[in-house]
Amino acid sequence: MTAISPDGRTVAFVASDSAGKNQLWVRPLESLAPRPLPGTDNASIPFWSPDGRHIAFFADARLKKIPVDGGPPEALCEAPDGRGGSWGREGVIVFAPGATSPLFRVPASGGEPAQVTTLDSARHETGHRWPCFLPDGRRFVYLAAPSNTIWLGSLDAKETRRLLSAESQAQHV
Repeated sequence: MTAISPDGRTVAFVASDSAGKNQLWVRPLESLAPRPLPGTDNASIPFWSPDGRHIAFFADARLKKIPVDGGPPEALCEAPDGRGGSWGREGVIVFAPGATSPLFRVPASGGEPAQVTTLDSARHETGHRWPCFLPDGRRFVYLAAPSNTIWLGSLDAKETRRLLSAESQAQHV
């Protein structure tokens, strides 16, 4: 999975180095030379902070973040089998800790996650994943499985609203 920085100038992605070790890499679009971010072994599903100074990712059953300019990664919380996340402008990350879980929120500084969506058994939902914040930083879209339905959620309310059926995640551009 590839993630484009908020300013559109840098790409973050997971790739293998010459020894076959998977880790997080970044590449400015004006350059052909990517660079690895040390300490990101086993990284998956990167996503950017709104200011573009950090990248969040899943590795070793945790949600982590790392400064783009270097420094050690920081574990934010448990995430046994991450299925996407989004970092809001108010310092909150909404993420899916596993394939069969609702979405949770955690401060970008780390802490105890709090549930923000609820799986609906009447709709036979088995998981919520691939959240994406909208520009207001409070509302987000996400994919409900297995119905492949995009929903609108909010940090401020438990109610959700069905938006459309889709074969993939929704992404605000």
